[in-house]
Amino acid sequence: MSDSQSSDSKLDFRFDADDITQASLGESHELLNNGSGQHYVDHHVKTGNIDQDWYDNLDGIDQSEVDQASFEQVVSCDCGDDYCNGGCVEPSCGYDEECEPGCGCDDYAEPSCGLFEGDCTTYDSYGSVYGSLKGRRAATWSVGFEWSFVKPRFSENTAFTTMTGDGANNSTFTDTEFDYDLKLTPRVWIEAARSDNWTWRLGYWQFDHAPGTASASPNANGFGEITHPSFGDVDISTTIPTDTFTVSSRLNAYTIDLEALKQARLSGWQLGVGGGVRYASVEQNYLAQLRNTGNVLRGQIDFSQQLEGFGPTLFLSARRPLTQSIKLVCSARGSLLFGDGTSRMVAGEDLDLANPFTTTRLTNRDDLLPIGEARLGLEWLTPRKRRGWQWMLSTAMEGQFWGNAGNAASETADLGFFGFNVGAGFLR
Repeated sequence: MSDSQSSDSKLDFRFDADDITQASLGESHELLNNGSGQHYVDHHVKTGNIDQDWYDNLDGIDQSEVDQASFEQVVSCDCGDDYCNGGCVEPSCGYDEECEPGCGCDDYAEPSCGLFEGDCTTYDSYGSVYGSLKGRRAATWSVGFEWSFVKPRFSENTAFTTMTGDGANNSTFTDTEFDYDLKLTPRVWIEAARSDNWTWRLGYWQFDHAPGTASASPNANGFGEITHPSFGDVDISTTIPTDTFTVSSRLNAYTIDLEALKQARLSGWQLGVGGGVRYASVEQNYLAQLRNTGNVLRGQIDFSQQLEGFGPTLFLSARRPLTQSIKLVCSARGSLLFGDGTSRMVAGEDLDLANPFTTTRLTNRDDLLPIGEARLGLEWLTPRKRRGWQWMLSTAMEGQFWGNAGNAASETADLGFFGFNVGAGFLR
């Protein structure tokens, strides 16, 4: 190499017939040919430009082959190599706090070697050599899908109350609540991560399930009663042992998020803080029916309510490498949504008689819906594939809190979701 090819930064490249593997920064050495068709060259690179003299020294590798070659799997360095000046570092060793995320380790292909010495920028994850030596990383796209297994939890969600007595001075009251199991819910998202460490994210999640139907009859001794939650003056409770009181419900909740996230590194952690907007909706219903021994409908309450809101959301995230491919991930999100609540009730009493009584009630209200979320889990990234594709798998424990979202029969209860999720996606 001539002294005229000098700059403040240098790169080592390893070539074969079709591919180039980006290698780590290192000490100067002579052009090598190990007899297997691979060539090693130490060259002082001018940012955004490659001299023709450099191609002439590649011993049979012409410019067209180099221009068409793509960056392949990143080569890792030994644990403890200097973060910026050494070119790369194993993620488990931690990162230099003074360096930006692009210096030494690519966010999606750790560890990344061969960066400009002292310049906290990196290459395109995929592209030709000639076009990629510009000290900038192309935007990274990622798409994923999660299967969340969560169970709704309410501050209260009574289906009916059973009273049993002995006809004397003893009575026992038992509340039966709607019983939800873990339910499968979908979550889908798409992200665009820019080279300046800003990430844009669009996400959607929905829970739409019903609990099991609950039913009961009053005590056979005639000293029992089945009552329902209060719906004003409506009353279809019963004390007749041959009557059957049956109740069902359904819960449909979903969120749509648009967020921007800024990321930075601190003491080995990849931290993110961001904000955006969220739209959320929660809809619930309560259907109670009273039937006699001949299965004739004697009374019915059909109540439904919906609360929807739109407002700001704040988001915090943290990632820390545990191994070269596995990261610990945790995040928290808080939203304050402003919207409207509506409810509708249609009830019928004495429906088995000639003159039944029907009640209809509609309400509208302004409402506030606070939502909090937290998750803790693991994320696994495969090595970057040819043409820049990279698969990822994740699993996490998650919890959500929806304040004053109501329950099946009331507009004032709190709602929560708790469970775990597994996800899959890919990066480009």
